[in-house]
Amino acid sequence: MGSALLLSLPMLLGVFPSEVLVNIGIYMLMGFGLNIVVGNAGLLDLGHVAFFAVGAYTTALLTSPRASLELGLSFWAALPIVIVITGLTGILVATPVLRMRGDYLAIVTL
Repeated sequence: MGSALLLSLPMLLGVFPSEVLVNIGIYMLMGFGLNIVVGNAGLLDLGHVAFFAVGAYTTALLTSPRASLELGLSFWAALPIVIVITGLTGILVATPVLRMRGDYLAIVTL
């Protein structure tokens, strides 16, 4: 029931309110992730948004018909590739930072 209402929301509200609600949802997810790292774990991770940026930039490169790659994939076709690339970036950054705490973690993730 809730999923059906959520899927029909753009038809009921229109384009602009739907885009605003999508942006609100994206920023809420980013805030929840930051709350887990900073609030619950007590670690000041200043590079939290970098992974969001890697995913967004990779999505733009893969889905844009005017990008240098000229792939023009659909969002759903690009999604698994974006997840893998962002995950590999996270592993690449996390490997040297894994045992750092406090100020050292904040400086490295800056």
